[in-house]
Amino acid sequence: TIPKEQIQEQINLEEQATDEALKQYQNFNENMIKIGQAGTLPALQRQVKAWFSALKNRIEMEQNRIWTNRAGCGSKAYGPLLVLLRPDKLAVMVLHEALSQCLKCSNEGVPATSICKNLAEAVQSEVNLLKMKNKLVGKA
Repeated sequence: TIPKEQIQEQINLEEQATDEALKQYQNFNENMIKIGQAGTLPALQRQVKAWFSALKNRIEMEQNRIWTNRAGCGSKAYGPLLVLLRPDKLAVMVLHEALSQCLKCSNEGVPATSICKNLAEAVQSEVNLLKMKNKLVGKA
C-alpha cells in the first residue's frame, strides 16, 4: 500500500505543474498584449492563443447553461464532468490533445473519435485526481 502522504504529494505536484503551465501561458499572452507585441508572435502561437480564448469562453458558456438547466442535447451525458473542472484547464486539455493527435498523424488526418476518446480519458483522469485529492483532504 502506498502511504497517504506520497499520494497527496503526487497529487500536489501534478496540480502544481498544470497550474504553473497555465499561468505561464496566460502571463505570456497578457504581457505580449500589454507591450503591444502580440502581432509579433509566430502565426502558430497567435492561433493557439485565439483557440484558447475561444475555447475557454465557450466552455464557460456551456458550464453556465448546464448550471442553469438550459443546456442542450447530450448535456445530461457530458454535463456532470464538464462542470467539475475549470474552463481554462479544460481549454488547455482540449488544445493539448487535439494538437498532439494532429502532430502524431501529420498528413494522414485524425479521426474526431480518436481526439474525443483521448480527451475524455484525460478529463476523467483529471476528475479522478480531483476526487482523490478531496478524499485525502477529507480524511486529514
